Amino acid sequence: MKIDYFTAVQKLTLLDDVFMTTVFENDTELTEFVLKIILGREFRVKSVRVQDPITNLKGRSVRLDIFLRRPR
Repeated sequence: MKIDYFTAVQKLTLLDDVFMTTVFENDTELTEFVLKIILGREFRVKSVRVQDPITNLKGRSVRLDIFLRRPR
């Protein structure tokens, strides 16, 4: 069975985890653009860490798709 990769990639959106991770970790400018649309405010992205795990002492954890820190 032959896989049509072009058609498969065309169906992807930023909601697809693997695609989103690849796009955001490789394009800071695009990450900034998308977050400005979602958050409705201007800011500068200094760095991007995708799929960033944060754990605590109680064994609970969360994996952040994007970690954004506001300037001080």
